[in-house]
Amino acid sequence: KEASQRSGNAANKQRKNLRAAWQWGIKFFDLPKDNPFDLVQRFAETRNERVVPTIDDFWRVYAVAEAFQDRLMLLLCLHTGARRDEVFRLLWKDVDFVRRKICLHTKKNELGEWKAAWLPLTEDLEQLLREHKRTTGLLRYVFLNQCDEDPQKWVPYQYRQHWLKRLCKKANVTQFGFHGIRHLFASILASQNVPLVEIQKMLRHGSITTTARYIHSLDSGNREVLEVLPG
Repeated sequence: KEASQRSGNAANKQRKNLRAAWQWGIKFFDLPKDNPFDLVQRFAETRNERVVPTIDDFWRVYAVAEAFQDRLMLLLCLHTGARRDEVFRLLWKDVDFVRRKICLHTKKNELGEWKAAWLPLTEDLEQLLREHKRTTGLLRYVFLNQCDEDPQKWVPYQYRQHWLKRLCKKANVTQFGFHGIRHLFASILASQNVPLVEIQKMLRHGSITTTARYIHSLDSGNREVLEVLPG
């Protein structure tokens, strides 16, 4: 039903989530070890090629982002390869200014378990985070959104559906999303001859084959633009 009414992509995502849920149940609720969702074959998918921005396009979008918090969010994605949900759930306790590290949390793994990974803070990102903390440091989350129902209340982001789309249109560049910046991050590291296994660790991938798909060629003029990225 999901495949016919929505798409094969949507059905496969549900299949993946249900399989992960069953694996979790095997570990914690003694469910049968034969996962029934292993028997469900993948549905045919229609995939559009992911748009990976050029460094120039990224900075053009960065330049038109008027809010300080929006620019910080963009830079965080570029300098850490963070996923969208990792950005939204980032807490101030996850930012260690003493050791110059930042902790990202994800549950994109076989069992759907929460896993934490500490990444180095670049100098530029650290400075912006320090500045941001001076105004929002008493709040739990790093990034907060003004509540529609109560303008005096600030809540964590859940989903910024059209934010990047609007910025790309304003900057007059091809539309890209959070995951496109993640691909750009990996490609920049590869252009600096960072070993693939190290890029895998920074992207927090379970498989190095997945990491390899994130590597795209960059124009030669881009190579010196982001030497600030951790190598």
